[in-house]
Amino acid sequence: MDLEKLFLPSSSLSVTLWLSTMNVAQGEEEEVSASTVAAASSPAAEDSVPLSTQVYLAAREGLTDRLRSLLDPLDPSEALGLLSVPTEDPVSPPLECQRATPLLVAARHGRDEAVSYLVRRFPGLDLGQTGSVKFGGYSIEGACALWCAAGAGHLKVVEALVGAGADVNQA
Repeated sequence: MDLEKLFLPSSSLSVTLWLSTMNVAQGEEEEVSASTVAAASSPAAEDSVPLSTQVYLAAREGLTDRLRSLLDPLDPSEALGLLSVPTEDPVSPPLECQRATPLLVAARHGRDEAVSYLVRRFPGLDLGQTGSVKFGGYSIEGACALWCAAGAGHLKVVEALVGAGADVNQA
């Protein structure tokens, strides 16, 4: 991840650092400087990123092990609460205003393992939850996870959502 090329408000630096560390921890091939990893690994960097944002980013990037480490220790009702609240995407440029739940953003980006984990681990999760996402340069309001996955051609995600009971008529 080339941090210099990202258009982020300065308040998003800790999110960027945290995300960079998580990508490296998951074995993705990214060049991240040692100082970036050290800064992101500090307790202050993780503490400065709200849990809801950490869950959202882990889902967005398909970091299923990170999702497990964040959600499994929580009481199921607390975890469902985190998964039900749309989060503004801290990595998107400010004018793009994407706002989605972790399930929705994972489906939009084709993160089939993350989607499968979420629907299996949290059977009470609302599969019809909606948000706003970017598609082909357009902001789509009221998009559900199944619509996003189908529109982006993510067949494995569509199968996981339909298998979990997503309403095909909503998409």
